[in-house]
Amino acid sequence: MKDDVTTAPVSKSAKMGTSLDRKPAEHWAIQKGVAAWQFAGAKYGERWPTGQEITEQEFDAAMARAASVEVR
Repeated sequence: MKDDVTTAPVSKSAKMGTSLDRKPAEHWAIQKGVAAWQFAGAKYGERWPTGQEITEQEFDAAMARAASVEVR
C-alpha cells in the first residue's frame, strides 16, 4: 500500500536556503552604487548594525524609504 501523504509546495528560496540571498547591507550599497547619504539614512532608519545581512528586496525597500524622507 502506498503512503498517501500530501506535502505543501516548497518555494525556490526555501530549496536554495535563505542564507544564499542574504548579504551584508554594505555589499548591496556598493553593488547598486547607492549614494552615501541615502545608505546612511537607511541604515539609521532601519537600525542596521554594520554587517547586517539582508535580502535585496529588504535593501531596495529601505533605500526607497530613505529617499522619501523630507528634511526641513
